[in-house]
Amino acid sequence: MVISKGRVIATVMSAVAVASCGPAPASTGPAAAASVSIAPTSATPTALPSSPTPASPSAVASQAADLEWRSAAHMIHGRTGFDAVVLGDSTVLAVGDDFACYPGPAVSGSETAERYDPAGDAWTAAPSLNKPRKEPATIVATDGAALVVGGLNDSDQAFSSTKRFEPAAGTWADGPLMTLGRETPLAVSLPGGAVLVVSETQGRFTSELLDPATGSWKTTASLPSEARIDDMVALRGGTVLAVGSDVNGSEGSPAAYQYDPAADRWTGAQGLARSGYELVASPDGSALAIGGNSGGGGDVTARVDRFDPVSAFWAEVAPMGTPRSEPQVVGLSDGRILVAGGSNGEDFTSSEALKSTELYDPASDRWIAGKDLLEARYGGHAVALDDGSVLVLGGANDFNTEGDTPWCPTPLVTAERLAARP
Repeated sequence: MVISKGRVIATVMSAVAVASCGPAPASTGPAAAASVSIAPTSATPTALPSSPTPASPSAVASQAADLEWRSAAHMIHGRTGFDAVVLGDSTVLAVGDDFACYPGPAVSGSETAERYDPAGDAWTAAPSLNKPRKEPATIVATDGAALVVGGLNDSDQAFSSTKRFEPAAGTWADGPLMTLGRETPLAVSLPGGAVLVVSETQGRFTSELLDPATGSWKTTASLPSEARIDDMVALRGGTVLAVGSDVNGSEGSPAAYQYDPAADRWTGAQGLARSGYELVASPDGSALAIGGNSGGGGDVTARVDRFDPVSAFWAEVAPMGTPRSEPQVVGLSDGRILVAGGSNGEDFTSSEALKSTELYDPASDRWIAGKDLLEARYGGHAVALDDGSVLVLGGANDFNTEGDTPWCPTPLVTAERLAARP
């Protein structure tokens, strides 16, 4: 598909994880004591942190009925393959690579940024990054600033630099340099202000941690040499779930790992035998894998699986009503998960962009249909705003099969907002 899925999910899910984090973990242990261990083989479900009291089915349905989609102001630039985060002052920053579907290094335009004011329903241009930057990761720091991490430059080299966007000043400043240049990194915020980043470097996946006490990056425990990480999300309990595969030679098998910042340790977990799913943190401390493609890159599926961080195993839960790939997904303030739009095909020749939406209540393991989007879209972003509404922006809804780059759709400039009826 079109969008660099791992980076998009890293962005959206970092915002969800920050909103649902529990107490800060103990200070990070020394890297020398780090280790990787394999999860137990028992799949017995275990207790998780308490979750919100489930609403009655009629109450959930009533809440959904009171919401509707309305047109929001258009973005300045149509964007796919970009990042969108809610800053500490409640505005939304959209930044980065609106040319992600083109192969090769960063191109002019990938450095642009813009900012949405929910109160005034208006986008304004924000200062650009100092250089074109393709497929970085973007997270929100505990002080409300945005941090852009890594990516490729216009010479096809990986950035080790980071950039901070200060909401009050509306300007970019240099952040701390990472220990390595990182192409297409994944990044999440952790309790206490730390940031974990993972990417492939020199043929294997490595990670490092931004220590808030020193303001500098340090190398963390090593992932196994065969690990290949596709997605990553911070869980409520303070750990991080990374999913992907283990590759030995030409053979690969599903794999997952949990990172414990307090112990500086990666622990092996059960993998999930399908691809392209959306990974999202749940308020009960678990994670959900939503939709994607069935095993072996087959048909788009409605399947949903829940990861238990205690047993380190996945269990199938209630499926969506509609199979989806690359939907817009976001956690809501009431603990439910909104899934909006997406695509119903595994390739451009048989795909259709979707308008339908669904809401999942983890406490009752139940999906209900939501109101349709005003415009079908896949591969964009959904962000939960501080006023309780949801903004969906960017992505695409066509499937271009013409020209030299048939995987490049037309970026959407449109946005829409889910809110209570006036």
